[in-house]
Amino acid sequence: DFQNAYMEFETIRSNYTKTPAGKKAIYFVAHLTQLQGRPDDAIKYFNEFLSTSGDPILAPAALLGIGVCWAQLGEIDKAVKSYEEAIRRFSNSYFAQEAYLKMAELKEAIGDVNGSIEIYKKIYDTYSGTDLAEQAEEKIAFLEGISTVIRVEIPPELEGTLDAD
Repeated sequence: DFQNAYMEFETIRSNYTKTPAGKKAIYFVAHLTQLQGRPDDAIKYFNEFLSTSGDPILAPAALLGIGVCWAQLGEIDKAVKSYEEAIRRFSNSYFAQEAYLKMAELKEAIGDVNGSIEIYKKIYDTYSGTDLAEQAEEKIAFLEGISTVIRVEIPPELEGTLDAD
């Protein structure tokens, strides 16, 4: 139950802020706040966590969380900057891969097909020989196919006369 988990982590965060458990609780409060649809508050908690903890696993996850929150708020540039920071600071972590994927998906969602393809190509080049690179290659082929589709306008007098087979 989210509410009980939130309250437990909030209690730990409030009472034990300077301890390792208290610092991790800040992250979990941020994450639960994000999942509850409160991205503004979640960003504050994620930033609080980042300013107090150097946890090598949760810090990149917090940056991804901030990116997701900014995207939820429609602040695409801020979301991308958060993902780029995760990649820059934690380039050898799993979270860098996730950040690349989230950026590509975000660009695709806003209609920036070329930007999305560019990021998928970075994924393919950076992680060649992995399942992620294979996924990126498939996505590139799909998006390039979409961007090269030629739309043919059917003259009004022919509409409905063409056989669908």
